[in-house]
Amino acid sequence: MKLIITESTTKWGETIKDSLKNIHGNLSVDIVRPELVRFGNGEGKCVITDDIRGDDVYILSDPNNYSVKYTGRDGIHCLSPDEHIQDLKRIISALGNKTKSVNIVMPMLYQSRQDKRHGLESLDCAMFLREMEWYGVRQIITFDLHNPAVVNASPFRMNLLNVPMEEQFIKAIKNNKEMNLDKLFVVAPDNGARNRARAIAESLGVKCGFFDKRRNYSTVKDGKNPIMSHVFNGPDDLSGYDVVVVDDMIASGDSLLSTAKALRERKASNVFFFTTFALFTNGVERFKEAHAERLFNRLFTTDLSYIADNCDSLEFIKTIDCAELIAETILENM
Repeated sequence: MKLIITESTTKWGETIKDSLKNIHGNLSVDIVRPELVRFGNGEGKCVITDDIRGDDVYILSDPNNYSVKYTGRDGIHCLSPDEHIQDLKRIISALGNKTKSVNIVMPMLYQSRQDKRHGLESLDCAMFLREMEWYGVRQIITFDLHNPAVVNASPFRMNLLNVPMEEQFIKAIKNNKEMNLDKLFVVAPDNGARNRARAIAESLGVKCGFFDKRRNYSTVKDGKNPIMSHVFNGPDDLSGYDVVVVDDMIASGDSLLSTAKALRERKASNVFFFTTFALFTNGVERFKEAHAERLFNRLFTTDLSYIADNCDSLEFIKTIDCAELIAETILENM
């Protein structure tokens, strides 16, 4: 087996190799580091010098890692998700059909937030999946899809495997000494997270509720309809309860922070956030302020996607290590 690690996945590439070896001691795992060349005008190419003939190749890719930079004619640029995907295509092209199979581990699937089409809109995720099939990719392993129905866009000759994160969250909740498991309440910040919240609540034997976002569909701001209000489907009094709020991602953080405020107004004792991908697209300052104001106690997130380096020292962020989960998933689907 060959693991192809790019600059976007350096942090967890080595740990995945170690986990693969720990689980399957007889497995031969070699790391391949492709040379991704970037020219001054922004064009690029990929060069692979390692021998990959006849191997099962797994390419680790994190399109949301905005820390990867290159120097262009007008300064330093951070790679966008589109540029990461173009580099992924270059890697597949450089392999030259010499491998036994090509597999992609992409924890947050490219453009998977586009789960609905309204009018004349592009279908980037579906186009990406079709392209990967055309390139001969055997399977894509991804985690906690924003909408699991996205798998319906996957062509039948390529497997799209979605690994849910509920079990990892349940383990983290049970192992956390700050929460009162006897008086725990699970909340979904919107309708999209209801199934996750319900699955976790039922497993823990506790109650759950959800917020219904009321949006202004006559206005579009920053590419989305602004939230007018949150309507809570749950008890008005949460006195004495520790509340776990579960969602798949933090982008701007508007939903989680407004949810926390509403829960505090209902007298929740403590509020804990659980999210798979902490993107912090608007920065982490608002979360620092909210934590200082005791709107929430702690934020649990996985290491499946890049988290800004300046977040490592924040005591309210707890990272869930998923290297072993990725390794187990790879081995189960070889």
